[in-house]
Amino acid sequence: TKTWESLHPKSIEWYQELVHLFTTNENWKVYREALNNTTPPCVPYLGLYLSDLVFIEGHAEELNPKLLEENNLINFGKLYKTAATIGKLQQFQTQESYCLEKYAVVRDFIFQCE
Repeated sequence: TKTWESLHPKSIEWYQELVHLFTTNENWKVYREALNNTTPPCVPYLGLYLSDLVFIEGHAEELNPKLLEENNLINFGKLYKTAATIGKLQQFQTQESYCLEKYAVVRDFIFQCE
């Protein structure tokens, strides 16, 4: 508690906002809404999308896996969900949205760490 007491109240407020934003309740509902309302540049939490893809892969055939396998059927629902998830992630990869300035101090620090 001593550490929390030494923090500036604004820092504690920011921390509480981040805790609220990144809560995993309701499948990351608050974070997903924030991402939907954000325009690039943005670096989203990749683990969210990876978890979605793992879920899609693992649960897509639960309805009737033998039917799909025995009849050589394609699960278009699974393909659609996979493509939609990847598409959501790709929206943040547009190069023209990132107009970042070069900072020699940061670059030199990164190269110095190698």
